[in-house]
Amino acid sequence: MNYLNLLIALTDRDKRFILIFFLLIIVVIAFIAVCGALVVRVMKYQSLRMDDLTHDVVITNVIENKKQFVAYARIKNWRLFFLQSWKPLLIILASILVLVLRNAITRDWAYDLLDYNKTGFNTLFFILDFDDPSIYHTFFGITLICDWPKAISTPHFSIDAWASYIFFFGLLIGGIWYLISVQCVVARTYRLHKLAHDMYHKSLDGYNKYDQYKNQATQNNPSGENK
Repeated sequence: MNYLNLLIALTDRDKRFILIFFLLIIVVIAFIAVCGALVVRVMKYQSLRMDDLTHDVVITNVIENKKQFVAYARIKNWRLFFLQSWKPLLIILASILVLVLRNAITRDWAYDLLDYNKTGFNTLFFILDFDDPSIYHTFFGITLICDWPKAISTPHFSIDAWASYIFFFGLLIGGIWYLISVQCVVARTYRLHKLAHDMYHKSLDGYNKYDQYKNQATQNNPSGENK
């Protein structure tokens, strides 16, 4: 009954806040789960590249011990990382260079990249007014957002923001691409050490010294007859 009375006592605004709060929790959990599954899948796929890089030299006995394998695999790993990462780094540097050249030519170093009216890349997004006090509500002594803020700017294209667009999308695309390359080299490094341990590690797991005597006894007396 106490919970029922509390539910009845809540205002419509409180109920709407509770609903939005739980919906946000569900969305955040789902987003984290999807991102985690994607990261695991990419890590698993990229780790197998280490097998491709080292397979031939191991099978042909060109590499005969763990030290040689680790040294060779590291060189191949970082060489592949360089081949994968130079392109996104070039995109990032090019986007920065475009912005610097634009400011140098126009002598406008006060160019606002975050402006949402004319010169910034924020012109492409909805800008919400989180400074509006009416969207906040005190719930059990805690001030939390309980309503969707109004949009003070809607997505629109501005020709004056061309340099901001190039800079923003260059950093976004190049940054994500580079982070994926870093993730790949981490996955291959983990696989490298796992392979080195598995291939060149002596193990006595499952070994029983008396099995050899059993095998010899079986060979000497295959019929199992007692003499």
